[in-house]
Amino acid sequence: MEGITGMEGQSPATHINYTRADFRALRERLGVSLKNLATALGCDKKYLARMERGRDDDPMPFEKQFSALENIEARFEPGVERIMADALGDPEVLASGRAVLPYYNDQDEYRLVRRDEDFYTWENARLREAARRLRGRGLAVEHRFACEDGVRYGRPVRCTRADYRAWREGLGVSLDDLTEILGCSRRFLCHIERGNPGDPVPYEKQVAPLREIEARFRDVVDQIVGEVSSGLGAGAVAVLPYYRDQDDYALHCPRGGAGEPYAWENARLREAGKRLAAAGVEVEYRFFVERDVEYTDPSDGD
Repeated sequence: MEGITGMEGQSPATHINYTRADFRALRERLGVSLKNLATALGCDKKYLARMERGRDDDPMPFEKQFSALENIEARFEPGVERIMADALGDPEVLASGRAVLPYYNDQDEYRLVRRDEDFYTWENARLREAARRLRGRGLAVEHRFACEDGVRYGRPVRCTRADYRAWREGLGVSLDDLTEILGCSRRFLCHIERGNPGDPVPYEKQVAPLREIEARFRDVVDQIVGEVSSGLGAGAVAVLPYYRDQDDYALHCPRGGAGEPYAWENARLREAGKRLAAAGVEVEYRFFVERDVEYTDPSDGD
């Protein structure tokens, strides 16, 4: 598969612990926007965008930027474990085989419930991962916004509003992507997900595209993991591609899916990387402009 290789004997650098693509893949996996990260670092969002873009004259991500992401990552796993412990410690969940997890519409809703300084998108990323693991244990999982508490959904509604948004975001699908697929307005989809009284709910027409995208998501992730696992030597680093934008994807897409949004493929590559890492494989992401770059330790990491 183009863009996926094994690299023998590489040791991590002191300051440059990741490639630019590693940095972006980790940020997106954790649900951290460029705006969130710029706020945490006290720097300009445009500076971080240039750092990830990877042109010759762009700045490199050094220790300060990595440390901010690593601090957020250090809270990710305990957060997932907290959510799972709450679910598995509930006798009703164990008796029914069904867990109901929250999901957050916005920062105001998050602060009303959690009362901490994290961004709601970080907690939503943890909730999606906890849901994935709970489903792996055989539980049915449903997400609910606070405004959906006590709402009884019947047919033909296929999922809660929060389920729909969590599902979409987990697949890397934007509202603009769905707007184009469904031929509807973006505002209509925002109303579906927001869940205020009187707003529409997700019916089969809105759910069917996500079901198809998810089926391809699973197939492609299995393909990536299978190809990497079969071609990787002992002690090698699995190098996965990552795409900066739609043009990059159209040029280098290995499976003839260049008509798809590049964010869908990046979401699949993040999931493949997660599975490989869980199997003990060291994973590195690279943009195509980074394929032949040799990163060295700078004397000044600030």
